[in-house]
Amino acid sequence: MLENYYDCQRTIWRFKNCGVFGNCIEDFAEYLHNKQLSRHIVREYVRAAAHLSRFALWEGVMELSGLDESFICRFINEHLPNCSCERINNRQYASTIQGVWYVLRYLAEKNFVPMPESLIENSMEPVRLAKKRNKAQQKKLYAVEVDAPSENEGFQNPCPPKTDIISQEVIMKRLPESIGGLILQYDDYLTNMFGLAKNTREIHRPKAMLFLKWVYDKHGHSFQLSDLCADDIINFQEMCNEYGFSDSYKKTLTSCLRGFLRFLRWERILEADLCPAVYCVKEWKLATVPKFIPYEAAELLLSVPDRNTDMGKRDYLALLIMLRLGLRANELVQMELNDISLEGGQLLIRQTKSSKERVLPIDEEIAEAILAYLLVRPVGCTERRLFLRSIPPFKSLANSSGFGNIVKRCILELGIKTPSLGTHLLRHTLATHMVNNGASFKDTADILGHTSIATTGIYAKVQIERLKCIAMPFPCAEEVCGR
Repeated sequence: MLENYYDCQRTIWRFKNCGVFGNCIEDFAEYLHNKQLSRHIVREYVRAAAHLSRFALWEGVMELSGLDESFICRFINEHLPNCSCERINNRQYASTIQGVWYVLRYLAEKNFVPMPESLIENSMEPVRLAKKRNKAQQKKLYAVEVDAPSENEGFQNPCPPKTDIISQEVIMKRLPESIGGLILQYDDYLTNMFGLAKNTREIHRPKAMLFLKWVYDKHGHSFQLSDLCADDIINFQEMCNEYGFSDSYKKTLTSCLRGFLRFLRWERILEADLCPAVYCVKEWKLATVPKFIPYEAAELLLSVPDRNTDMGKRDYLALLIMLRLGLRANELVQMELNDISLEGGQLLIRQTKSSKERVLPIDEEIAEAILAYLLVRPVGCTERRLFLRSIPPFKSLANSSGFGNIVKRCILELGIKTPSLGTHLLRHTLATHMVNNGASFKDTADILGHTSIATTGIYAKVQIERLKCIAMPFPCAEEVCGR
């Protein structure tokens, strides 16, 4: 079995003679193969098993029963952080951790060790270790955020403020308890009043928390939000400017700040309208040109996925839908089996950016790709989402980054030059192709799901030949040419 994953006979010999687990390494590779893991993952986990076996040899463990849960915990917590067995330790050993837990499951199923009780669902690591690691990382990376500012520092932070998930937890701990309910109200306000998508709300909410943290660091926990004034808004923006954020980030920050101030006024927390105190970031509207590639070049991406494999059929379908229908990556993530009507030739898009459903046509090419992918879905899978992980556990994709990786991988494999590597490149390419080939802005807007046709107007800038027809003549052109 190892010959299917490794070409070098010396590597195979080394794995089979690496210690107490060496005699089981061949059977362990077959065990992983039966789990329908990818070739790359099996190679990583076999290497992790050999690494564990070498550590056991070093510790004098000569029986498989010694590779129990406590020993593996020692391997993860004590050996890996200081390991220099093969190469310089770059502290990136997530695959090694998951691999050794597969070893533990394998040994437990073979009755060499007791079945561990503390494994979490994805068999990554015990729950108690995950909590311990998260706390250690939080304390190490965000100590500056947790510590109270000194008298000399005032309310200024020595590093740019963060809004990732762990930072949000740290921020909430520093805010009064009543603010938690206010943040939930703000999220409902964004949902019910404006119908913002989840990803958009996850941009607005952390920015509001960042502003509240700054306010209470400056004024103390006894401060009332009703006492906010224009000077506070201006000072907060001055603090953000000191970190040298890009204009794009400043625009996002100021937009979120205005939205939060409107919410405070809506809830009658603020009597005065403080939105005029938020400055406008200068940016010429429609100043840029959409990033796209020729449609013929984009179609070459469809030839990259291996359609003889399950993963290749999934990737091909995702690329085809993005290229033919211009769907956003998040719309692909949310797509469910009930949204597909092969008989009617329609595809219902529910979870859109504007929270408005739209129906798109399905041609024969897309229908055949959907059928080919549905035929290879895992038997007994209860997931209703269309696109699933290609390796166990067969769950729906957590976010849109998986589709971005598909597009990036195909572009790099073809070796073509593109202005970007994301999924929106295909969306812009389709829109540009439609407009340049005679489609009206209304038709293009309906396909892309634009709420306003003015949003589609940016694609008029790429119609060079048609723009020549409406260009004004150069003043006094006859006199210049006459000379």
